[in-house]
Formats: sequence, C-alpha cells, structure tokens
Amino acid sequence: MDVERVKRAADRLVSFDRARRRDEAGVLLMLIELAEEYRFDDVEMIEALADRQRIVQGTVEEIGASQYLALEVAGLLGISAHAAASKVIDAVRLKYRHPSVLAAVEADEIEVHRAVAAAHRCAALDATVAEQVTERWLPRQLRLSYSGAMKLLDRLIIEADPVAAYERERERRTTRGVYVWGFFEGAVNLSAVMGVLDAKYLMATVNRLAEILLPTNPELTSRNSARRRSASWLIRPWRWRCCSAPAVRHRWWR
Repeated sequence: MDVERVKRAADRLVSFDRARRRDEAGVLLMLIELAEEYRFDDVEMIEALADRQRIVQGTVEEIGASQYLALEVAGLLGISAHAAASKVIDAVRLKYRHPSVLAAVEADEIEVHRAVAAAHRCAALDATVAEQVTERWLPRQLRLSYSGAMKLLDRLIIEADPVAAYERERERRTTRGVYVWGFFEGAVNLSAVMGVLDAKYLMATVNRLAEILLPTNPELTSRNSARRRSASWLIRPWRWRCCSAPAVRHRWWR
C-alpha cells in the first residue's frame, strides 16, 4: 500500500466533502433569496401571467414564493417542478420557522438534509415552539447518527406539546393501510402503515417461519430470501401442505 497516495486521497475526500456541504448550504441560501426576491408582476406586459398565488407551507401563511418560481428553479437545477417547489418550501420554512437551524447550516455545524428533516418533523408545531424545540435539539444532536438525532427530536416534540402529539397519533391511526407500488423488473414494493404491535407480531411471524424454512430448502441461500418465502407462504397458507409442511406444522407451535 502506498501510504502517501492513500493519505492524499483521504485528504482530497475530506476536502470534497466539505465543499459539498458548503455547496448544499449555498443552494439553500440562494433558494431563500430567490423566494424573497422573485416576482412576476408586470401585468401590463402579459396580464394572464401575473402572480395570483403564492407557494405556502404549513403555518407560515404570511410567507410564500411566486407560483412561477418552482418552474424557474426546475429549469435551473434540471429537476421536476414538484421537486423544485419542495426545495423552495424547505428553504423558506427553515428561514422563518427555524432561524437557529439555518444559522447552524451557514456555520457548517449541521448538514442541509438533517436540517430540512428536522424542520419537516416540526411542521405541525407553532412557529415559536418549533424554534424552541430545535434550539434545544441542535447542540444535543451533534454526535448522534441521523436516526438517533431524529429520535431525540421526536421526543422533544412530544415533550413540547403532549396533547397535540396525542392528537397527531390518533389521526395517524386513521391513515393506516397496505400499499403496492413501484413495479420494476418483475417485482413490486409492498409497504404498510400499521400499529406498532401488529407490525412487531407480523415480523416475528415472518422471522419464525424463515428459521423453519432455511434448513429444509437449499435454494434459499440467505435469511432474506427465506423471509421473502415466508411472507409469500403467509398469504398462501395452502402451501403449508407441501412436502415440507409436516415439519413446518410440527416446529411452528413449539
């Protein structure tokens, strides 16, 4: 191993990563500037194109951006208008609801994607409470992984307004369901929004059946393939009557 080449590559990696963080922060700040400055109000030129609505999100009703800005940003960044509008809304939300988080982004103390995710999680809170929550969260999340930081933020959000958190949970129960989406190369994604206990019982059942199937089915080369097979068997219980079914039935209820 060429130690010097490895060191140079590592140094350049760190340099490029820092540049990426600065660039992402710069994009965020420019989106805020565009949202504040972009207007299309020349009614005399083309009256039909004059701005008549604003891009508004959450409780920031007085803050918006031109309805045409999403189209401009989409062309500039080579993304869809929907994705562009989301980026603009995320930027505006950070500035007006989470100024301390935006300041941390500018100081390179937090990455843009984590800052945006934090703002999303606080969207249901009053603007003042949201800023208080993220102010408490910022110094504590520094040494945490992304998932750890989000779990901490979720806890702080609940502590900030337990009644509202209960109402959101109650409302969430009404949106549960099972969904099939994303057909690609002969396969689809299956996702579900379920109660915590139901999900845990389902996964325990899938894992248990996978443990039973692995030793007697050599074509299952991994635990993941066994889990896939066990999920298929759960929705086709008649398959349990195949050649290996006696072993399954014997071991299932041990």
